[in-house]
Amino acid sequence: MKIKIIIAFFFLAIFSSFAQDVSGVVTTNVNVRWKPSTSSGIIKVFNKGKEIVVLDSKGSWSFIKDPSN
Repeated sequence: MKIKIIIAFFFLAIFSSFAQDVSGVVTTNVNVRWKPSTSSGIIKVFNKGKEIVVLDSKGSWSFIKDPSN
């Protein structure tokens, strides 16, 4: 019985960690900035078709991770 609970907990932990991140593809060229403000400095530009992982969103801004970097 303990092994079934441990296995269930293990799979639940794995699936819940995957559910937190949302993968996506950039549909237009976008500027990656230091802060969620158009007056903030640009770090880099992602071109259309770039794959990203969205970690969190607040309003029209998204906090992302570049899976290739």
